[in-house]
Amino acid sequence: KAMQFLQDRAKSERGLPLMGTQDWNDAFDRTGIGGKGESVWLAMGLCVGLNMLKELAGFIGDQDTVRECQSRYETTKELINRYAWAGDRYVYAFNDKGEPLGSPVNEEGSCQLNSQTWAILAGIPDEEQQKKVLHQIDETLKTPYGPVLFAPPYTKYNGDIGRITAFAPGTKENAAIFIHGGAFKIVMDYFIGRAEDAYKTMLELLPNASDKDIELYKTEPYVFPEYVIGPGNPRYGEGSFTWLTGSADWFFVAVTQYMLGARPTFKGLLIDPCIPASWGTARITRRFRGTRYEIRIRNPNKVSRGVREIKVDGAKIDGNLLPEFHDHGVHIVDVLMGLKK
Repeated sequence: KAMQFLQDRAKSERGLPLMGTQDWNDAFDRTGIGGKGESVWLAMGLCVGLNMLKELAGFIGDQDTVRECQSRYETTKELINRYAWAGDRYVYAFNDKGEPLGSPVNEEGSCQLNSQTWAILAGIPDEEQQKKVLHQIDETLKTPYGPVLFAPPYTKYNGDIGRITAFAPGTKENAAIFIHGGAFKIVMDYFIGRAEDAYKTMLELLPNASDKDIELYKTEPYVFPEYVIGPGNPRYGEGSFTWLTGSADWFFVAVTQYMLGARPTFKGLLIDPCIPASWGTARITRRFRGTRYEIRIRNPNKVSRGVREIKVDGAKIDGNLLPEFHDHGVHIVDVLMGLKK
């Protein structure tokens, strides 16, 4: 019902979701205040949600919902590519005047991280578009502390956009290195198999990374800040607002489900590690549906991805979906990575 609402009622004349007073980025609080502004990012999130619902519907055999989700997904994907593709990046939003945010035509805020990462999570770009999107993420938005939320920062207030333009450059949502957005980027990297890029970004964002300049960073080494102050500010590199972020849960998902690859699915626990090729071993303990799995990963061939063989309690299984025991016991899972024979 929520996704039908976004497509059938809370939509613009062009069919994109309305921004209202905010989307994920609540500092774009005037972008759609007049009832016409559009959130491209929300359209991408809608596509992700439709794909997830389609998977669930397929699992329970609801083919009508499968077909509806697929049709709605294709419609929204086409609208995003028609209206929001700016030649080398995806626009983040359109304000009430129809002006784009996160477009090459903007002097400030011209490249937005979340509309690039979520485009890939939603499967929106084709191969050539994806190359351009990744270039923006890897080059335009890159800093030693992780990717900035967008670039360049806003330097003067704009009432057609919102309070994001009133924050000091590089702080809060105004082009800071926002940890939540960086966590989205890490999951996106794993989503397309970029293990090395994901791990590099993870080390840049972790508050206890060994190369952190503590005198500059200032915040606690055991908890994420909301953001690190970004370029365009004399305090560039300083952490701010610890204990106040939704980043930790996304990092947890990135590390456990995508890096170490113990990913829950409707059909069972899928094992699909995506680790740095230099790692020879890794391990994770995962409780799932009444069973504790002690998962040991061996990587003698120095690959980033690819399960060659899995043994559960010494017995080889077919595929990489673990058997369910529902016995509240402990089972040993040996994972051998590498190309299959």
